[in-house]
Amino acid sequence: YLLSQLHVDIEFEGRSEVERMTWLEKAAELDHPTALFECGKELWSSEQEQERKDKAISFLRSAGEKGNYQAVFHLAAALREREGTQSKEAFQLALKAAEGGIEEAWVVVGDSYLKGEGTDKRLVSSLQWYRKAAGKGDHSAMIRLGEVILDHDGLSIGGQSRDELLEEAEKWLRLASDPPEAEALYQLSRCLRRVDYIGVNIIEGVEKLKAAAELGQVTAQNTLGVCLIV
Repeated sequence: YLLSQLHVDIEFEGRSEVERMTWLEKAAELDHPTALFECGKELWSSEQEQERKDKAISFLRSAGEKGNYQAVFHLAAALREREGTQSKEAFQLALKAAEGGIEEAWVVVGDSYLKGEGTDKRLVSSLQWYRKAAGKGDHSAMIRLGEVILDHDGLSIGGQSRDELLEEAEKWLRLASDPPEAEALYQLSRCLRRVDYIGVNIIEGVEKLKAAAELGQVTAQNTLGVCLIV
């Protein structure tokens, strides 16, 4: 493993990368914990024949069994890519990684619960994982939270009233909109333009809609187009 690291910074007539991978793979075959993860991840992400892809999965699985939750997460991603999003094993591995503290897995698990990929659809569980990721500053999770709440119009979810949920959606979407981001601005405009929302603000909602359109958000552009025609 140490020899593989030596080749990261030293050039050997253009052979450095080949030799690095050779030593890294030898270390992985000898069950070196870090080498198992690094070699598995690199073999899977590179252009390799099926036999090498199988070896990558084997290395990642072994690393995961040794308690490497990053390896568990990458194994889940590899299985989703190979077997499809409905892979139950891929979901269970992503959930294990998420519970092990891998922040990248939190949104993946939230998405899986929302769409019923590899598991049953569970809206409340989906929102819980999105909230966890949003609380760590993940803007994609903030946007998903807002969008999911807005898409489930009129529903009380997890004991929260509609108004409480809409207030939560606005909070996360405002955070996700700073700095300006097209999808976050569009979803925020949806929230602010709701006449049944206690925090309704049509003028600001239209401003956010225009800002989203200017940043290339297609639905915002189409919505503005319809309004202009009318």
